[in-house]
Amino acid sequence: LYSIAIGPFFGGLGIGRMLLASAEETAFKHDRMMLRLEVREDNSRAIRIYEQSGYRKIGREPGYYEDGATALRYEKTLRGDIPVATKVPFYQQTCEFTCGPCCLMMAMANFDPGFVPDPVMEIR
Repeated sequence: LYSIAIGPFFGGLGIGRMLLASAEETAFKHDRMMLRLEVREDNSRAIRIYEQSGYRKIGREPGYYEDGATALRYEKTLRGDIPVATKVPFYQQTCEFTCGPCCLMMAMANFDPGFVPDPVMEIR
């Protein structure tokens, strides 16, 4: 999910929850398995909405926002009764075009605990 924004005069009216539900419904209709998002660590209202809506925290990204604020990463499984329980180490790609190598590095780290993904390996 790229962005949900509510104007300051519209907080507390349930608009954020409705937008989130609509995004989930649209993702589900397009056969998506899960929805992921990032939220500012200091945005307690949004975090509460996401957690009450079934999202689970999967990571933390310091310096994610332009002002240096930290982002929390969340995901929600949209299909299946049991949430995906993964122990595969997450590696955030550093280039737009390296999703394939990053996926491979995460798989390698899953099977070899001594393997540590890094940006140099990402582009080799």
